[in-house]
Amino acid sequence: MPNRFRFWVQIHMPLMMRTCIAASLLMFVLALGELPASLLTIPPGTGTITIRIYNYMHYGATETVAGLCLVIPLLTIIYAIFLFGVAGSWRFFLPKVPGKKT
Repeated sequence: MPNRFRFWVQIHMPLMMRTCIAASLLMFVLALGELPASLLTIPPGTGTITIRIYNYMHYGATETVAGLCLVIPLLTIIYAIFLFGVAGSWRFFLPKVPGKKT
């Protein structure tokens, strides 16, 4: 059993890391902007940032809408930095290979 885990961690995970990061980032961006599903499923009194933008657009609060719309790319950038940090630190969890300089 330890050999299977070691094989998975040393070979499969590094090969899949870029794909997992891209899929996770794409899921985050798509879920962040999903307004129709949020409108149908939120309980009363709660909301997401896209619902706030949607509601403020009806009141004509353009400054607030512009500020909230800037938050979405900032959240995406912060999440991307976190994902790339996790991917970059993954190699520290791998066992050392004898004879290989890092």
